[in-house]
This record gives sequence, structure tokens and C-alpha cells, in this order.
Amino acid sequence: MMGSSGVGSSATNLHGSASDSVNWLDGIRFSSGASGSDIESWLNGLGLE
Repeated sequence: MMGSSGVGSSATNLHGSASDSVNWLDGIRFSSGASGSDIESWLNGLGLE
């Protein structure tokens, strides 16, 4: 069911499609009611430049 599953094995499945030098970060699943502020807070917490 699309849109109802969690992050699950997504990262594992994607590892084979990317270079070994990729720095994988943990993802999260936002609810359909997540605000832009919620997403921005998560992005800011990733420590990306």
C-alpha cells in the first residue's frame, strides 16, 4: 500500500544503487499532516552544510 509503509528497508535497497562513498543518514517517515516547520527542523538536525 503506497504511502502507508515506514522507511523500512528503503536504505538497504538503495545501497546497491549508490557508490560505496555515499554517506547514508537515517531517514524518517512524516505523517501526511507534517508541517513545513517539522520537515525543516528534521533537515536542520542532519548537520548538512
